Amino acid sequence: MSDNQKETTVSEEPYLAETLTGDREPYVWDRATIFVGMVIYPEDGEPEGRRVAVTAWSHRDAPVAVTCRKSELGAFPKPMADALKQLRADLPAREAASRERDRLAAERRAASAKPVEKPAPKAKAATKAAPKAATSETVDVAPEAGPVESGPLFAGISAVEE
Repeated sequence: MSDNQKETTVSEEPYLAETLTGDREPYVWDRATIFVGMVIYPEDGEPEGRRVAVTAWSHRDAPVAVTCRKSELGAFPKPMADALKQLRADLPAREAASRERDRLAAERRAASAKPVEKPAPKAKAATKAAPKAATSETVDVAPEAGPVESGPLFAGISAVEE
């Protein structure tokens, strides 16, 4: 090695960085959590099928993204196909649940937009009266929606046959 070249050494202990799950993991393929995501866009009439975006990332870094058409992907692996079949079967129930959430939210907004009626001020007496004790008003508030874990979203997760 010449004097102009510097020796580069890699630390024995890998650098640990925080992941999206809050864990600290190294930037080492076999020891890092790898996230993979896919977006299937609506049908657009192309003969190659729907447009698809596939992303992959680790830690809190920006994802690597690739776009293609559904025909380029081939058949989905069974677990992915099962999840997509379940989602397809659940869409009508999810739509109904979404409509109900929107209806309840609109009712809450309408209720909170109504002015609170306060009693008319009393006529002042000619003599000075002692100050009254402070009172508190109560306002009816619509109850919050049930827990997130309820509803069709969390109904059985087994695969549904088409």
